[in-house]
Amino acid sequence: MPYGDKQNIIFVFTPEYGKIKIIVDKKKIRNRYRVEDFELFSEYFFLLKKGRNFDKCIESEVFCSYSKIIENYEQILCAEYFLEIIYMITPFFIPDNKIYNLLKKIFLALSLGMGKEIIPKVLMNLIVILGIEPSLKVYSNYENNENFKGGYFNFHDGIFTYHECDINKKISFFVSSKLLSFLISLENCKVSVLKKIYSDVIFLQAELFLRKYLMFNLGINSELKSAKLLIS
Repeated sequence: MPYGDKQNIIFVFTPEYGKIKIIVDKKKIRNRYRVEDFELFSEYFFLLKKGRNFDKCIESEVFCSYSKIIENYEQILCAEYFLEIIYMITPFFIPDNKIYNLLKKIFLALSLGMGKEIIPKVLMNLIVILGIEPSLKVYSNYENNENFKGGYFNFHDGIFTYHECDINKKISFFVSSKLLSFLISLENCKVSVLKKIYSDVIFLQAELFLRKYLMFNLGINSELKSAKLLIS
């Protein structure tokens, strides 16, 4: 975001310092100031000068580029989707190597050609990292029960019920037997295997369930702008 006429603030995720803000100078090109070109979705080495409010970028060098992501529109949206979520849930100056390494795995997968099919797997990994994993295995015995068509998962209590919560419908989500099976399989099955077994509709339902579950447990009411573009 702009910081005066000749500088910009950029947000950076780091393994040692967590999420930080740094100042970068704009370069004068044809009588106009423009921010120095940084590669999107890449790892950098930054040399920073300590400041009163913000650290200033003195030098930068690309360490690992995932620039192939920008060659595909869906992969760009996926990268933006994950960055938006992680930006919303991570505080400033609190390092978390697990989330940082998850970001690297996301960018690597997207740069290798994978798309929105990885979203449920990544969201579940993020939920596990944060220690708020839903107790789905408790109900795994329903999977082979022909009479079980589905039920409502209560986000607040973390349990299944057979009736939608009338008090606050935002805390309950209908989980079909197929979706429950998919969610249970996320932990041990690769995305390529899941794609052969489950339809795209189940992937979309899983994304919505996991995103709502994550946001509810973290007390975040904001909607994801990138989700509307990506899912549509």
